[in-house]
Amino acid sequence: MSETAPVTFYVPAYNAGRYLPEVIPGILAQTVQPQRILIIDDGSTDDTAEIASRYPVELVRQPQNMGLAAGRNRAIEMAETELIAAIDSDVVLRPTWLATMLGAISASPRIAAVTGFLEERYQSTPADKWRALHMKQNYGPVSMESPGPLSGSNHILRKAAWAEVGGFNVIHRTHSEDTDISRRLREKGWGIAYEARARAEHLRQDTFRSIARAKWGWDYWPKLANGHYQNRIRVLSDNLRTCRWRLSQHLARPYLMLVDVAMLWWHTAWDFEKIPAYNAQELTVHHQ
Repeated sequence: MSETAPVTFYVPAYNAGRYLPEVIPGILAQTVQPQRILIIDDGSTDDTAEIASRYPVELVRQPQNMGLAAGRNRAIEMAETELIAAIDSDVVLRPTWLATMLGAISASPRIAAVTGFLEERYQSTPADKWRALHMKQNYGPVSMESPGPLSGSNHILRKAAWAEVGGFNVIHRTHSEDTDISRRLREKGWGIAYEARARAEHLRQDTFRSIARAKWGWDYWPKLANGHYQNRIRVLSDNLRTCRWRLSQHLARPYLMLVDVAMLWWHTAWDFEKIPAYNAQELTVHHQ
């Protein structure tokens, strides 16, 4: 029987039914088992809740879709342990992931969080190859003490550190909540580490439109803070400059240029939708 560690494990899930039959068994197969496993169903309209209920986990249902940041806060508020581990609902763990992460976070009481190595399982289509190249969720094969921000996709976090900085900011909903809390943790003197030996696989598969939407969400808050949404001329200028730069990177990989052009089209359309709200000052430009 596996050893049990004083860790709460949670998975925020929104319409993740197709992934959970592989994701949850990956947690249950860990060489070190968490005390508690929470599946936070964030107002799903598919069979997420029904599938989660087949396993020895606790199903927590949000009354409506409230966003990833709110789901994370709900899980951590419920946790009775100091250490909280989390993966996204499309991430499958190697069996030693939790044991490795526990060793990394125990290296210092001032390490607030450790993020692991997420690799892409699917890299055959242009959209999936583009994601693997430009939307990596790891810092390479070498562990380090001070990488960039923690990755919400697979990490372990101290509840005391989360509480000290006020939790995840729900204004971010489903993007940049991990980058934002990382900044606030560092401002309070907490460290963030990267453990390359804690391996996990990403099950996501993309179309041109879905990878464009994912990248648009990743870039939204930085672009908002930089005044990108002021008017159509600014949007077009910024997006054309970005597309030209990406195309220059892909001269030897023309199949990725198709993704670049599709991204220019979709990003410009979605950016235009944000201009009226930006000019009406309905959007918060700076992180709170």
